[in-house]
Amino acid sequence: MKTVVVLVIVLGVVVGASGMFLIKQEDTSATLQHPLVAPVDSETGPVDHVHTEDEPLEMQRVAAIGFSQAEDALPQALDKSPFPVHVPNYIPDGLSLERFSLSTFGSSDAALDLYYTIADTTVIPRPAVHVWQTNRAYVVPGEPLQQASEDGSFSIDGNIWSYWLLAYPQPDGHVSELYNAETTLANGISITVDVRAGYDPSPAQREATFEDLQLVIASLEVAD
Repeated sequence: MKTVVVLVIVLGVVVGASGMFLIKQEDTSATLQHPLVAPVDSETGPVDHVHTEDEPLEMQRVAAIGFSQAEDALPQALDKSPFPVHVPNYIPDGLSLERFSLSTFGSSDAALDLYYTIADTTVIPRPAVHVWQTNRAYVVPGEPLQQASEDGSFSIDGNIWSYWLLAYPQPDGHVSELYNAETTLANGISITVDVRAGYDPSPAQREATFEDLQLVIASLEVAD
């Protein structure tokens, strides 16, 4: 059996709901995370599915949790990205960056997670926008593993985005739904955007969520 040794160095501490931590992680078995084919937790949202590449690579991870800390730490973290990162200029009202994670693989590949939500944890499920991107070899799937009640494609700025309305049955009998859209740009960067529609959303809620999905995508710009 292959033994994997993980070295984790904690550079900060978690402080309450607005705390922050930075992590440097070296792992001889690097992984690529992707949110499309993962279960959704009613509180925290999509849980990343892990896709393991065959070749071992050194991985380093920088992450921050906490609304003000994540916003402040993001520019410095993005400077470490080996590819031009796309950040949305539009996020639905009330949502802010709660956490991010930048994982680098070797010297040239990386994957970035950005998670936007609200501070009020009593709202379940909390509204959320999740942006994931990587410059590693990634193929947009023909269909997700989750149940999809709607699918199609649309074009924004010359890029074709495939989208799905994904449904996640919850233990309490409700169904959590989110819109997911994906594309791979001409420069090889793949991007996924998720926008949560809520529990048992009405047609009007789905329509508003789909509009927000397209607005977030249209606002994506390379970070300075």
